Amino acid sequence: MSTKNRNHLLEHAFEAFTSAWALQRIFAVGPGNILVAAVFVLLLFFYAKQERAGDKRSRVCADVLAAVFAVLYCAYDYGKITDGLSSGAFRAGIFAVTVCGLFIMFRNLLLWLFHYTTGGNLRRLVFQNDTADSHLNELKMTDESVYRKHLFLITFFICLVCMIPCFLYEYPGIMTPDSINQLKQVIGLSPLSNHHPLIHTMIIAIFYKPAFALTHSMTAAIGFYTFAQMCLMALADAYCVNTINKMGARRWVIIVSIIFFALVPYNWVYAVSMWKDVLFAAAVMMFTASLVRIFYVYKDVELNKQNTCKSDNEKDAGGNPHNTYEDVSVKRNRMTYALQFISCLGMSLLRSNGWYMLLGLLPFMAAWVIVSARRGQTNVAGRLATIWFMAFIIATVIKYPVFSALDVEEPDFIESCSVPAQQIAYVLTKETDVPAEDMKLLSNVIDTDKVGALYAPGFADNIKELVRAGHEDYLTQHKGEFLGLWIRLGIRYPADYLKAYGDETYGYWFPDRNYTVADNEGISDNELGLTSHPLIPARIFLKLQEVQIKLGDMIPLYSSLWCMGAVVWLYATGLGIMLIEKRYRDIIMILPGLLGLFTILIATPVAYDFRYLYFLIYCIPLYFAVVCHHQ
Repeated sequence: MSTKNRNHLLEHAFEAFTSAWALQRIFAVGPGNILVAAVFVLLLFFYAKQERAGDKRSRVCADVLAAVFAVLYCAYDYGKITDGLSSGAFRAGIFAVTVCGLFIMFRNLLLWLFHYTTGGNLRRLVFQNDTADSHLNELKMTDESVYRKHLFLITFFICLVCMIPCFLYEYPGIMTPDSINQLKQVIGLSPLSNHHPLIHTMIIAIFYKPAFALTHSMTAAIGFYTFAQMCLMALADAYCVNTINKMGARRWVIIVSIIFFALVPYNWVYAVSMWKDVLFAAAVMMFTASLVRIFYVYKDVELNKQNTCKSDNEKDAGGNPHNTYEDVSVKRNRMTYALQFISCLGMSLLRSNGWYMLLGLLPFMAAWVIVSARRGQTNVAGRLATIWFMAFIIATVIKYPVFSALDVEEPDFIESCSVPAQQIAYVLTKETDVPAEDMKLLSNVIDTDKVGALYAPGFADNIKELVRAGHEDYLTQHKGEFLGLWIRLGIRYPADYLKAYGDETYGYWFPDRNYTVADNEGISDNELGLTSHPLIPARIFLKLQEVQIKLGDMIPLYSSLWCMGAVVWLYATGLGIMLIEKRYRDIIMILPGLLGLFTILIATPVAYDFRYLYFLIYCIPLYFAVVCHHQ
């Protein structure tokens, strides 16, 4: 063996040893366990065979993502990693070794992944043709097959039929206290409030009131709304699958997408739940799917029509006016732009963070318009910029002047301060040397002696209720002073702030799950006398649902669909692939999900609530197709 090869082998052995040690600490197995030795050998083989070349962009993306993944994982698992170590130096050393070992492992895995997924390799696996042919040719090709031609209706009915057993068992639908509050607004027992988006409350009213007028039954009226929501979700499922079809996806991709929407249990449960998060997820889906069609499917139809379409007065063999394939495509293109506007407006109004998502998209759109103008290609960018800006203006007018004129109650200030409130509360429970002037300022709002008993890591409602029970008006009148207090305490106790922030958000970025998903059922206790009325025997459905949900805890890879953190890591990896391929414009299609994640990470009231990130998980098939669609 040459000296060069021997040095490379020693380097790989050191890397494999560090990674194996890191995994041993994370999984809490004994260092003498034979599995640790087996992992070392496997990693040594993998690192030795790993292609280290790769371009600079791949290496940079792999380094950045690997560093972020390693730090996040070890930050959450710090207690397990340092378990049994009393010395601060030993804890720091073991933690550093674990971070380095995970970084090496993630970096090599990402380099391997990027090597096999960039440059069009994923496209050949996922799509039927590997060339950058006209989008119209792809569209014609996808319309040839009978099942592809009727795929929208096929998907719609499959998904709707799969939801019906859950609907019949949960009839008239799943209602939590939030749902009860919105229903009380609909029937006039509570004042209108935008704490839960008023637009969603109005949508409930649109279906509830006519049904109640006909049946005089609250149960039947709620059931009618629930069924209408199921239809809307099935339509969104069908539109997504058909969009992937029109991109030219292979049959296996389409089948897997249908299975995801139709058979993963949390899609059933959410489809029959009276939550704003469900229709918000549908709005994000339709927004992204219509954008995909504008970018990939109908992009060139108008230009193609101008160049190849026959004149209007030309007749075909039967003497009828000639109607070209492109004529139909232009109509579909216009409908897609209309749907883009409707979904954009819905996304910004169906949840409070949706407005901020759209606001965050506008700078990226402005940059795209500027670049397109320099290239003399402003048609698509200009139209989308107009649509987004109009939707933003209309949503802003509705949220503020219109709601104000209707005397709609807005959420209180503390509702949007969950993370800062938790950080300050953690400092008060842990530290005894908080400056007296800061304690005096806090005592003007809350009873500081109760913070220790009420603070709950990962659950901000206790502290928010303490503020509401105190003098919240003082907080709203002195926002600047409390902002300064928050900054001062953060500078003084940075470790406490990081710990409190991690406890409040870990469910959205840590790639493992210790929380339940899709376990909601029935109607919460209420003064309206509403109760569930199952229309099918409980035993059969519950057993089926129980098995399906347990599979989410048992089967590797499939379980990742039930873990918000794992999905976020997959999105980050997909973003890395698109950056390596310099697909900057296409990144706009996955930006809504990433911006929505960002808003949750800065304002979430609870550390893990699957429905908060459901819009991101719901779009997995579409985002996968976008990442793979390299041209």
